[in-house]
Parts: sequence; structure tokens; C-alpha cells
Amino acid sequence: MKRVVLFLMFLLIAFPDFSNVYANPYLASTTDKSHWDDLRGSNSYTMTSGRRLAYDIYSDKYTSDGYGIVTDNFGKGDQKYLKFFGWAVNFGRQTHTATNHETFIVVRKMQGDNNLNKTIVYSTKNGSQDATEDLEYNNQGPGVWNECSATTLNKDNLSCNMRYVDVNFVSYLPLKDLFPDPTEDAVWNVYIAKRVGSWYVYSPLKTPFSFADRNYNGGRISFNSGLQTEGYLSTQDYPVIRRTYPRQTAKDAPSKYFTVDKPYKMIDKDESDTTIWYGLRSPEDDNAKRWGNSVYFGVAGDNATIRFDAPEPPPDIPDKPDEPDGTCKAPVLPKDRYKYELDLVAQTIDAKVVEANKSTSTKVTYRRLNYSANRQKAKDAIQSDIDKRKTLRTSQQTKLKSEKADYAQQEKEYDAADKAGDETKAKAVVAEMKITLQNIANLECSIDALTVEINHYEKEKDTIEAKELATQSITTPTQLKFGEDTVLSTKSITLEESDIKTISYTWTLTEDGEVTGVINPEGATFSGIAEKRMTNNTITTEVLTATKETAAMCAPLGQTSQLDGLVRSVNDRTNGVTNYTESVTTQILMNSKDLVKKAGYGFNYEIESVYENQDPEATATGAKIVRSYFPVLSNYLPYVKNSRTYGKINLSGYEIGLLPSNSTLWTLPNSYLEAYSGNVFDSMNSTHSKRNPEDTMISGGTKFYIPFSYPNQTLTFDSIALNAGVNRMNTCVTGDVEVTGSVLNDPEGNDDFYTRALSPGKPFPSGIGWNFNNSGALSTINGDLKKWYSNYSYNNTTNKSPVVHSYTLTPNTIKQIQEYNATRPLYKPGQSIFDTVNIPRK
Repeated sequence: MKRVVLFLMFLLIAFPDFSNVYANPYLASTTDKSHWDDLRGSNSYTMTSGRRLAYDIYSDKYTSDGYGIVTDNFGKGDQKYLKFFGWAVNFGRQTHTATNHETFIVVRKMQGDNNLNKTIVYSTKNGSQDATEDLEYNNQGPGVWNECSATTLNKDNLSCNMRYVDVNFVSYLPLKDLFPDPTEDAVWNVYIAKRVGSWYVYSPLKTPFSFADRNYNGGRISFNSGLQTEGYLSTQDYPVIRRTYPRQTAKDAPSKYFTVDKPYKMIDKDESDTTIWYGLRSPEDDNAKRWGNSVYFGVAGDNATIRFDAPEPPPDIPDKPDEPDGTCKAPVLPKDRYKYELDLVAQTIDAKVVEANKSTSTKVTYRRLNYSANRQKAKDAIQSDIDKRKTLRTSQQTKLKSEKADYAQQEKEYDAADKAGDETKAKAVVAEMKITLQNIANLECSIDALTVEINHYEKEKDTIEAKELATQSITTPTQLKFGEDTVLSTKSITLEESDIKTISYTWTLTEDGEVTGVINPEGATFSGIAEKRMTNNTITTEVLTATKETAAMCAPLGQTSQLDGLVRSVNDRTNGVTNYTESVTTQILMNSKDLVKKAGYGFNYEIESVYENQDPEATATGAKIVRSYFPVLSNYLPYVKNSRTYGKINLSGYEIGLLPSNSTLWTLPNSYLEAYSGNVFDSMNSTHSKRNPEDTMISGGTKFYIPFSYPNQTLTFDSIALNAGVNRMNTCVTGDVEVTGSVLNDPEGNDDFYTRALSPGKPFPSGIGWNFNNSGALSTINGDLKKWYSNYSYNNTTNKSPVVHSYTLTPNTIKQIQEYNATRPLYKPGQSIFDTVNIPRK
């Protein structure tokens, strides 16, 4: 066994050297370059959209720490290349064969001194590894379960499984193309694009791994994705099984699933096959490790970048001038020691989510850095040089005056010696005069040089102060851009040093994308002074349209229906990206006594829809409309049957709009009932044609009344809360009420109404009610029924009438009626005498 393991390790080490097999990175065709960005995709799209781009960049499958810098020759001589490995598919688009697909790595320059927004498309070459088994739904082992036909397009793998052949790749990015200038700090955004047939989809490249930097050309290369929460992943599909080991078949795996959109900590990974499998800490399994395929998980964070940080240039320290020593030297005039500094910064961009094709406002904060301390330090050094030279010049001028006085005295001494004929004395005085004359010449030369130097330094200081004055306040254009080229708005801004100002741009958002704030877009100079750097003049953040998402299903009673959405993204150059989100949680609040009801009775419930928003500037509110749908309706309410579709949810039935009782609770409208008939209306003063003015109307409260005719079975109703928050999210809940014990002819004998025999002689002991006024029923009772009653034979043995009289429905009387009716039914078995009349409520 050990020899087998060693052999496999040798294969893993030897196999990845694709340098002589894989494509020349210069071979992206004209067609591919034109179409690589036809459709923006990501791993969050559905498989049926054709935009589900699934991929991984390996962290250590073929090379240590994800990528390397190698030397290779692809027809343009030996060059350095950034080399990395991965796999990619257009998940669900169509079957990937060995020849119908290709992967591209695209880079776009985002920071640097020149060629900003330059885009280069590089080809990769497919390897020989398949992802069919890894991406197969309900994998049962060898073979493809429920395989799609070869011509199938845009199918979810729940419907059928496609083959994904030769989908791994290697990428070579020529560093000479990306970073030709070893002194330039530059950043390229990295994208991945996939062609299957003639169908192209692309996405910003992201990876959950952090890669180490590499040395290059005296500087550092980094290749990373900006992670918001390092190592945390969230599943974007359902159902995704929590497997106990990588690539466990569905039939062997437990029927337990990862929770959608819940973050799981990555604690392990498996790159032994094509797709990466993540080992995640599962709170649902007591924090045990559970495995999931990367294709079902989303990676948070920013677009991956390739960055080159150039080596720091040697400091430009001006030569220190020689201190004058009083001898006659040429003036020391060094170059200016201070290069004037000016820098503008795009500091923060703040983008909000709005509905597509609606006006939005994006705020960008700009600042001007303060270099006054650097200038003051330079001015102090210059002033020190000026002061030293002025002090020395004063000293030299004093010495010159003394030397000239000595010379005048020597002239007198010489005249006296000449007059006295003292040759020796005259020679001695002449020797002293030569020395004095030379000293005078040296002092005059030194004073002149000091004066020139003083003038030079005073001019250097004046130049700094003149530039300070000229750039005390500068005005420059700013722009808000959407995507790479579209300029949405241009506004001017005026800044002094240390100023921080925010500009709000109003524009119309049509689709998801990236929005960028730019200051000094043309790189203009100010009074001849260029900015210290331009790399910090832009700042970008993602901007999204409202999702208008609907929950995938209606949550049952006791559970909540919840949706979340991004409402605002703030990218700050210092603090990074901050995303503010919103959420809406909806549930049914229902008393347990209302879960089981008889037909004809009402039950009460409330819909609680709670909206939360992390954005401190938020003004959005929760659900705007709440509707309930019932399969049946009591007479005589005005609600009509409707069938509506919300996302993937189809709701139908009698539609009732609920009313808000406070910011989170919604209730049914009040119902009103006739005391005798039990008919239900929507108003105390209803003018409905079936309203009996003789019957008393009472308030039935905020309840739904089950029709009398409803059988013993479950009554299910659905409620949907609409248009919550910025993203107009729709949540849905469903409730069940068990209807048991019918009003009439209950099999268990628990009727609410009872039939009784009556005496024609005095059928209504308490008097005739309004329902018999002006009715022919009374004449029928006093006619045919009375005759029948009078002629009916009596039981002479017991001397009892066959009729039991009952005037008050006491429990004992009801028992007697039931016993009597058991032997003398007034109706056929199974058919109620009340079937054709309106029955009053109990």
C-alpha cells in the first residue's frame, strides 16, 4: 500500500507541468475578444438562466499557495508569467464536450500612471478532468443519473444532469504585458469568462483563499480577492446535502441540508478531483465537519486583483551645501530641496439600492491631503541656510573693514620709511601690504559669493510660498461613472488643504453594475503642479437594483418566512467596504384554541411582519400590503376569487386584504353577522340584497367565519406580505384550521341544532317569531298537521302522547328529543330537514 501512495504522489507532482501542452496565452481570437462580456453571470444565478458561471481557483492542487511566477516561451521569447490553475463551467447551459467550450482570463487596469481601463483577454486551455460526477444531482455512483439529452439547454440539474467534460484549465498571464514599468504601482481587476458553443458569460473573479505575495522585478506581486469575512461561505441553492465526506453519493448521505444564505465557517477543503469540496463547521451537527460542493456556495468579497507594488525609489535628498569658510570659492547653488506636494483623493463612495429605471443619489466624498508640515520643514531648513550666510557675511564685512584700515596704516608707514630712506623698513611694510591686499581680495570674493547664495535660497523659499499661495484653493472637475465608460454626471469641486467635501450625484439606475467616483479625471496640473499620485483619484463600489424577491415557498404555522437584501454599499479607502442590509420576517400569530373549529364558527389570526434595516440613514418601511387567500367564503361577503402569481408562488382563492393594526401586525377586516340566520356581511349597515332587516346585526370581530356547509377536513389559507423595504420583498405564510364537528348531522351526534316534534295545538308556546309572520306555514300547522295529530292513536297502556313537548332546550330536553327522534325520524336517514334553509348560528 505504501508503494501505491508514493506512486500517486509522484503523479500529482509530475502531471501539472502543462507548459508544453497548454495554449499560447496570446491566442484569444478576435471573436472571443468581442464577445467575452456579452452576459454578466455568477454562481448565484439559476441554472435555467444560462448565466450560472461556476468555477474554482485551486489553492494548492497543482502549485503551492495557489499560483506561481514561472519563466516560459510561447513564441515571444522567454518571459515571466503568473501561472494558476482552476476549473469553470456554465452550469446548466448545455453539455460540455471536449471541443465545444473554452475558458478566458480577462484583466482590466484599474490603477496606475497610464493605460487605465485597458482590457486584455487571454485564452486558457482545457485539461482532461471532468466535473460531471461532482455536479451530478442525486449521484448514485458510476454513470449519470437522469442524464439530459445532448441538445438540452438551460436546465436545472433537479430536472436532468448534463456532462461537463475537460473543464479544468491552466492560465498564463504575461507579467511583461501587465507591469512593463518597474517603477509604476499598478492594479488589474481579474475576470473569468466562459464560452460554450457561441454563448458567452463572464463574472468578476473571486476566491475564498488568501494567497501569499511573490517577488517580481524588485517589487511585490499579489493575487487576491478582497474578502469581507475570511473563510465564511453561504449556500445559494436548495437542497444541498450536508455530506459526511467529500463526494458522498446521495443514496449514502443523510437527508439533511445546509440552510440557504447562512454563513458556514470553512475548516477544510478537498481538491482531489475537479471541483473543490469545502469542509464546513455545521452548528446543526454539534459543530461537526460537513462537506459541500463549491458550486453551491457563494464567495463574499471584492473582485480579485493582480497588484504590483514597485520598489521604493531612493530618497531624493538634495546635497547639503558646503559651509562657507571665508575663502574665495564659487557660490554653492544646489538644486531645490523640496518638490511641491499636492494630492487629491476619492475617499468614500456611498451607493444605495433602488428600483430599476428609478432615480437614485450616490454620494462621493473627496479630500485634499495636507502637506503644510513638509513645506514648513523645508522652509525652516532654507531659512537656516539664509541666516547662517547672513551672519557669516556680516562677520566678513567687519573683517574687510578692519583689513582696509590696516592697509591704510601700512600705506602711511610705507610713506614714512620712504621719506626716511629706511629701505629695510620699506621692504617689511611692502611684504605686509601684499598679505593685506590678498586678505581684502579674499574677503570681497567671499562676501560676493555669500550674497549670491543668500539670493538663491531666498528665491527657493519665495517659490515655495508662491506655489502655496497659488494652490491655496484649487477647483477641479469630478465625475460619477457607471461601468467603465459611461459618465453619469460631472461636477466641480473646490478644495483647500485638509478639506473633505461630499458631492451628491443624481442619476437613473437601469441595471446592476459598478459605480465609480473620480476626481481630476484628466490628470490636470494646478499652477503647473501635478498631483503626487493619481492611483487614489478613483473609488468604486457595487450598485444594485431592487431584487423584488419573493420567498421560495410559504412558511407553515409556527415558522417564519424571511428574506434579506442589500440596501446600501459604502466603500471607504481607509476602512474598506461596508454593506448595509435589510430583512423582513413574517409569521402567523394564532391562538391554539383557533386551530380546531366547527363549521359555522369563526377563527382569528394576525400576520406579524417585522422589518429591520441596518442602514442608519434608512427611510424604508416594511410590508405595504398583506393579503389572505381562502378556498371558501361565508355568505355574504364581497370578496372575489383571484389567482395571482408572486415569484414562484401561485396563490388562489377568495382574496381578502388585511388591515394594519400597528407597524408590524395586520388583521382581517371586521365581520358582522345576523343573529338568527348567521349570514356574514362586511358592514353593520350592509345594504346587501340578502340582508334581512328583521334580523339583528351583531359584530363578529376580526375573524374568518367557516361556512356551515364546510365538511370535516382541514381548511388551509395562505397570506402574503408584499413590497417590504427597499428591495420590495414578498414573504408568504400558510395556516391550517382543523374543522371537526359539523353544525348539522355530526356523525358523533355533536350537532349545534336539534329537531323536535311540536304540538299543533300550541306549536310556539312563547309566541310567533318574525320568521312566521304573514307566513302560510302557520295555517299548514293548524290545518293538516293538527288533523294528523288529532287522529294519531294513543298508547292506551302508558296513556302517553307520542309527541314529546319541549319549550326550553335544556340539556335534559335535548336528550329526550334525541331519544324520540331515534325512533320517530321526521326525515330520511342521511338527509337533514335543514338542508334547504338557512340555519342560525348556535
